[in-house]
Amino acid sequence: MRVSYSRELEQLPVTFEAARRLPVDQLADALQRLAAGPARIVGTGGTLALARLTADLHEAIGGQVAAVTTPLGLLASPPPTRSGAILFSARAKHPDAALCLERMESANYRPSILVTHRRPDELADIAGPEIQIASIQPPDLDEGFLATNSIVAMATSMIKASGEDLPDGLFDGLDEYEAPRSDVTQVLVVYPPHLEAVAIDLETRCSELGLISVQLSDLRNVAHGRHTGLARRAKDTTVLALSDEASRPLSEKVADLLAKSGAKTIRWHSPGSRRASCLRLLGASMYAVGEVASAQTVQPSRPKVPEFGRGLYRLPIRRILRPEPSSPVDLKLQAVGIDAGHADLRATYEKAEESWRAAISGVDFVGIVLDYDGTVCHTAERYDLPRAEIREQFLRLLSAGLNLGFASGRGRSLHDELRKWVPEEDWRHVHLGLYNGATLIRLDEDLGNLRQPSALMEQVSERLNSSLIADLIELTPRVGQVGVIAKSSAYLPPSKLAALVSEATRRHPRLDVKVACSAHSVDVLAADTSKVSVTERVRALGSGEVLAIGDRGEWGGNDFELLADTRWSITVDMCSVDPSRCWNVDDRGRRGPAALLPLLKSMKRRRAGVFRLVLPARRSDA
Repeated sequence: MRVSYSRELEQLPVTFEAARRLPVDQLADALQRLAAGPARIVGTGGTLALARLTADLHEAIGGQVAAVTTPLGLLASPPPTRSGAILFSARAKHPDAALCLERMESANYRPSILVTHRRPDELADIAGPEIQIASIQPPDLDEGFLATNSIVAMATSMIKASGEDLPDGLFDGLDEYEAPRSDVTQVLVVYPPHLEAVAIDLETRCSELGLISVQLSDLRNVAHGRHTGLARRAKDTTVLALSDEASRPLSEKVADLLAKSGAKTIRWHSPGSRRASCLRLLGASMYAVGEVASAQTVQPSRPKVPEFGRGLYRLPIRRILRPEPSSPVDLKLQAVGIDAGHADLRATYEKAEESWRAAISGVDFVGIVLDYDGTVCHTAERYDLPRAEIREQFLRLLSAGLNLGFASGRGRSLHDELRKWVPEEDWRHVHLGLYNGATLIRLDEDLGNLRQPSALMEQVSERLNSSLIADLIELTPRVGQVGVIAKSSAYLPPSKLAALVSEATRRHPRLDVKVACSAHSVDVLAADTSKVSVTERVRALGSGEVLAIGDRGEWGGNDFELLADTRWSITVDMCSVDPSRCWNVDDRGRRGPAALLPLLKSMKRRRAGVFRLVLPARRSDA
């Protein structure tokens, strides 16, 4: 049985203290990965305030733009060139959430993150392997119509994951904040931008219960016309001014001036940091709504839901709005960053695709070179064997004499993993470029001591260990690369860490190295190290071409060099802008191993050790 709203409010301090004690490693990792680029932050109803808070955290952490939107907004947005996405959904059971997650995966949002109270094992039916699930322990009570403790638990966890320690007693005395009068028809909330989440929360609660009309304006935008409307309706309006320590001087000045309209003016101030103040005032919003609802004899936890409302909630959104997967040309135009309807540019790429498809169908291939994580297996499954159907196709090709190459940032773990499922008689046909090509070896050759760094990698380690960032990082030197991660206390997103490492290695005397950054790591390599070396080795084995396949072919992606080296390259995820190569030929919205499987099946033996690629028909041609 659901508890009363007043009981939910009494539980807020307990929920806050419990959330402060919980580990947030998943969330911290998610926020750091997201900080590598711009992001769309998705919320619905009560979680829109969470989305706004997270957008502020994202912009503060990574210096990247964040856009707050709803599931419909995400579906209507053009696929991003390079952007992450995060969805807040307490239970992730609504069709909107499922469709949103599907869109996040198919539209190349990387990373794609779901923040929820459910466990990952409960979400296999709606969250694919590219969705990173950050589970937050749910509050110890069953909430009613309005989300309260679940919002506090998530908001507390998000702030803690951003690296900020929250003070004791943050939720004490929330009933001391004055609530708007229940007999006014409108509340004008004025706020500094970093407290907008509080304003959104109050508007959401009042609107969902039909208590008071709430109008929102930041502390300066209210000066651009809204004061005129306030003057006409002052007697029916309460002005609510929000502030923390940094914004208090401006908020007080604005509130004093708005009070001259004759409208009742109340002030909510929190003396803490901007994030702690936002969290505390979110609690104040929940308390205030309880007071107004009580005065209007409304039950916030159990309002009467109209029949048309049930119809709206259950609207079969998937059947109505499910977007069609993008075509190969669409994906190229998205990489360029140009609207898919641009006629001249589209015609150029359509002509290029026709030419490329016609040409590749006549190429004799003696080998395939593939990236591994994200291509052969999903990144989240990188410590497991590839899926059975993928392994089956590789073994079919090997048995028919095709050479395989794997170019990966991994080291011994990949060598050991391949030996587990590739028959020993085929090992000599498998060529590895470990540490992004720094170590070239056949699978039938035993690895030496990869832990002994080369002279250059020792120089790299010495340079970084003697730099001013030494206390922020941990190094893993290897024979061909140095892996660098940030200590958890440093809270450095990989992109920012890569910049710091790159600057350290470029100081005089400059080291002849390059820095590679992925979603999980930063690696320092010799400048001449490249995955292309694997392609060159496999190409030298026969009189034919090599097909290159990866998942990050865009400029800056860790497969860019591999897929840019040859015209005969295919991506199973992100493509480059080059119209002559690196095409994503899957027009069914599949990514990673799901897109790789039909490609492997399309490799048809022409003669011993020689294959042709017979691409599947496009949907538009079927």
